[in-house]
Amino acid sequence: MNMERWERYCEHIRKDPIKQLKKCQTEAFMLFFVWYRKSHPRAKRLNTYESIWKGLRQLFYDQTRKVVNDDVGKLISNWLHGKFCDDNGLIRGMRQKHVIGHQGLYGALYYHWKFDTEIFPLERERVQLAAVLLFLAYTGSRPGAIVESGCAGIRGTNAALLYRDVKLRLLQPPGEESLLILEVTIRLDKGKRKRSQP
Repeated sequence: MNMERWERYCEHIRKDPIKQLKKCQTEAFMLFFVWYRKSHPRAKRLNTYESIWKGLRQLFYDQTRKVVNDDVGKLISNWLHGKFCDDNGLIRGMRQKHVIGHQGLYGALYYHWKFDTEIFPLERERVQLAAVLLFLAYTGSRPGAIVESGCAGIRGTNAALLYRDVKLRLLQPPGEESLLILEVTIRLDKGKRKRSQP
């Protein structure tokens, strides 16, 4: 994704993308961000640009097997957080991403079991869908962490939560009732897919 962005920018300024990247010039990176902001007016959050900068640094490393010079890295980061952010009215901080509440979950499951007329190829898929809804609600995970994601590069991998990722444990606190706990290991969370161990 970052290479595509960088190539589009270099096509816009009529420069060779690899040569331009290998120069590792502060001004070139700054101009890239200015171009990106103009061509993507809906990108209004600072963390979007921080993420792109992180990707550009990784792209530089992939091409040169060197890390971006510390001075260049600090200059760009300070510029993004200061002048660039202020000039473009970027929003600092992360957007809240709420998980479903108990009433919403109850409503979704109630509709699913009582009123849903969808015909499933295999009826066990109806049970699996309810289980996925419960896993998503209880873990607060993205859907792609539980079942195969539709993202490019992941689609078609059939990666999903496996039986080995789920453990049922019985806790017996002294003098209290036993408590059944479901322990779920999320291996496929965003940014963790390429790691061999969870």
